[in-house]
Amino acid sequence: MGHTHSTRPNRYGRLAALRVPGVRDVAHYHNHYDDKWSDGSAGLALERRLAARTDHLVACSESVRDHVVDRLGVTADRVTVLRNGVDAER
Repeated sequence: MGHTHSTRPNRYGRLAALRVPGVRDVAHYHNHYDDKWSDGSAGLALERRLAARTDHLVACSESVRDHVVDRLGVTADRVTVLRNGVDAER
């Protein structure tokens, strides 16, 4: 199982996972990536292809989930929202 975070680790980790049969992969997104996923860019094209082959996607908020769904063309049911933890006592 591979679990990657953010743009570059997501990209490189999933490319590596493609080379190993049977590896399941989860990609975790923390931000909006408009600066890296501009329309017509090679980065967006690659990210869309990798997302289609990724077992599951995780986003840290509904806003990030909606961004991933919109930009990568995946369905919302493929993206789980898992909010960052906050220590309320601190």
